[in-house]
Amino acid sequence: MTQTTPTPGSQAPAAAQGTAYHAILTVQTSRGRILTTAEVLILRPDQTRSSVLMALCDKVRDQHGGGFVVLFFALTADRLEVGR
Repeated sequence: MTQTTPTPGSQAPAAAQGTAYHAILTVQTSRGRILTTAEVLILRPDQTRSSVLMALCDKVRDQHGGGFVVLFFALTADRLEVGR
């Protein structure tokens, strides 16, 4: 999977602005292979957790074929709460 990371201090075009989230997806293929991917995604306010999961599953399906099950999925804001 592709990893998208925002460049610190850069301004994204208005259409691409959003909030950075870190997504992790682990799947097991029908042949027993375990695949994990991690990405930083820039998400719009109207996107949902389930739409992100479906998009990541579509990427896995495109790259590795159909049969797999999701073992783990995490989606959290890509920022550290320093000093809290």
